[in-house]
Amino acid sequence: MVKKKYILTFSLLLLAVVWLTGCNGDGNTPANNPPADNKPTLTGAQLVDARCIECHTLDRLSSKLRDDQEWRQHADRMLDKSPELLTEEEYQLVVVYLQEINE
Repeated sequence: MVKKKYILTFSLLLLAVVWLTGCNGDGNTPANNPPADNKPTLTGAQLVDARCIECHTLDRLSSKLRDDQEWRQHADRMLDKSPELLTEEEYQLVVVYLQEINE
């Protein structure tokens, strides 16, 4: 009789734990959470301010007229020195911004 009571209590406890962990209702299901690697995209100006200005002043970046190809070559040289500096998408945004401030 005591053995059945312990089995029944243990079963009910196990059922309650399974039910509570499966039905917590906080909305933290994978479908509701965006992937962790989705970083907000910065603008070209923000990227230049955050990454390029560490070594170059904005005056230095805008003082010499460069065309698209020259900006890409310049950015490529910087990425050769620090490959983690920009993603491909950020690279494109920076080059476009540098062309805009150079006009």
